[in-house]
Amino acid sequence: MSDKESKPIARVQKGALSVSIFPNESQQGRFYNAAPIERAYTDQNNETKYTKSLRQGDLQPARKLLDMADDKMQALRQADKAAKLKQQREQSADRSEGLEM
Repeated sequence: MSDKESKPIARVQKGALSVSIFPNESQQGRFYNAAPIERAYTDQNNETKYTKSLRQGDLQPARKLLDMADDKMQALRQADKAAKLKQQREQSADRSEGLEM
């Protein structure tokens, strides 16, 4: 599956601004990328549209949004580490039980 076909694992939002976070796999394990900031707006037909263009008033919220995205990506990495550690412990326990029999 290419990056364009993958779905975000998380999305952080501040007002009309949002950032999507995508998981990626490498030989070193999973890592995360953030898509560019998008701003939602309503067009003349009252339909919600998205743009990557930011207004001056969006810049301070965008800074905070990027901090939120960084925090979310860090939390996802920590959850991955915890899951990997749990899996290693379970595998170790399974091997220990196999030796006792």
